[in-house]
Amino acid sequence: MLVFLLAVSLFGRALAATELLHNPDFESNFDGNGWFCNHCHLSKSSDSYHGHGSAQVTQRSRNWASLSQTVNVKANHRYVFKAYIKLLSHTLPYHRVELKVKAASSAGGHVTNILCSDSPYVQQNSQWVEIGFDVDIPNGKDRATIFIQINEVAVNYLVDGASFQELVPDTNWKSEAQNRIEQIRKNDVHISVANPGNVNLDGVTVEMHQKSSAFPFGCAVKHSLITDPSATGYQKYVYDNFEWATVANAFKWKLMEFTQGHPNFDNAMPALNELQAKNMTVRGHNLYWGVHGHYPAWLDHLSEQQVLQAMHTHINDMVSHTRGKFAHWDVNNENLHGDVFEKKTGHTNITMEMFQWLHSAEPGVKLFLNDYNILNTGRYTTALKEQGRIFREAGIPIYGIGEQSHFNHGREDMTTVKYRLDKSAEANLPIWITELSVADSDVNSKADRFDDILTMYFSHPAVEGVIVWGFCENTMKCTQCDLATGSQCQPNAAGQRVSQLLRQTWRTNVSQSLANHNIRAFKGDYSMTIKQNGHVLETKTFTVGDSAKTLTVTVSESGNTVHTSTNIH
Repeated sequence: MLVFLLAVSLFGRALAATELLHNPDFESNFDGNGWFCNHCHLSKSSDSYHGHGSAQVTQRSRNWASLSQTVNVKANHRYVFKAYIKLLSHTLPYHRVELKVKAASSAGGHVTNILCSDSPYVQQNSQWVEIGFDVDIPNGKDRATIFIQINEVAVNYLVDGASFQELVPDTNWKSEAQNRIEQIRKNDVHISVANPGNVNLDGVTVEMHQKSSAFPFGCAVKHSLITDPSATGYQKYVYDNFEWATVANAFKWKLMEFTQGHPNFDNAMPALNELQAKNMTVRGHNLYWGVHGHYPAWLDHLSEQQVLQAMHTHINDMVSHTRGKFAHWDVNNENLHGDVFEKKTGHTNITMEMFQWLHSAEPGVKLFLNDYNILNTGRYTTALKEQGRIFREAGIPIYGIGEQSHFNHGREDMTTVKYRLDKSAEANLPIWITELSVADSDVNSKADRFDDILTMYFSHPAVEGVIVWGFCENTMKCTQCDLATGSQCQPNAAGQRVSQLLRQTWRTNVSQSLANHNIRAFKGDYSMTIKQNGHVLETKTFTVGDSAKTLTVTVSESGNTVHTSTNIH
């Protein structure tokens, strides 16, 4: 294995945003400036990510041979590391770059090894690729070694733009998130009353009712329950709370085409059609899934050319049935976790090709990368950000990146979650939370965690939508992730909290006397009704979007009857 080694001693708490590495940009000479090379040759290169130079590592004689540096930090604190790497030689079409931390005590004793991050598809080309992680240093450890590993020892490489800093917890994160929600998820609605005849407006009221949200919230559904006339409780929770949906499994290739040449759409299409009949917008999940165990087994018996032909046949079958019905497609699910299609076809950039095929077949669908361990852990955060960036810069028709967001037991550090969202946003692509779940045996604790996580997601300017991955205990592999229980899926405390956030806290519904008002309203579609003593005078619909909205209500009177006419602009 090729190894890039950083020895990090952990003493004392660093100040926020204080760089802990010496000569992080490799602009100074290496002698006496912190960096040295263990069982390898370290030299200066004029090729750089920025600045005037970088570190060049060659002639490595051990799998751990690489750079090393010692800095002062402290145990039980979280730190973030990043660097930029460029491969100078290669033995494979792409290489897996892993970052590991070996945490130890200067007093000796047990060593803790932590796999921090993974970048599976680093190629030799002219690009610098960012690698990085965030890590919580274990208790009792005051020394750490950071390894950047590639399986093939013969690969030489450059490193530049390194950084190692403390990620200081933000105790005010929630109030800051709520302030962002106020700024980015709302806009002004001005109600201006023109009353030239000085009509008496006693008893005249204006009501604004939000019918839908501009920010999509959705859930994954089980195809059989969304069409089962007896599953009324299940369907009620879906339609009462969400406006988007993902059919969880029925469209996956392995489940649809057990036998080559005999795709079965009988389960998937009725669910899709039923959702659309209820005015739900639907995501397509997923077209391909190149992880072992999740693709049709008969592909294993085909040649490279036959696999490519089968992939084209599959996309044609799928689009012929679903054209115009999906808003999104997850194109090659969890690509960072499986390179089956890359290996079976011999095409290094087959996932890029998949995006191009699907875009050609149906240009109007928004196409996504979709992966996990991006937000609940930071193992693939930088890798997915870089994959999205590379696709975008290469002109691949990618719309956004999907981040699954399956949280296990234990309260989340929201500063860390925000750091991972901010890192993901550096791809300059919209982010969708595609499979949110929270595992917790205590429903009240789970309610609080959902509150925190949804608040963070709703507040982040790069996040465009959130899909909850299931909700009813009888339909979920993770039974402690449920929001509802029983045969009729009655909301538990966590489900009630989610409903409150989505349908009350983050919706605008007002009723007040007709007068000049300025209302700060959540973005979305509205109906406005003007009444006099309960009698409807006028009804209008309008949308609150990225520009302020003005409703000019002109009042007149004929006999004892009040009339209104509203102009919306």
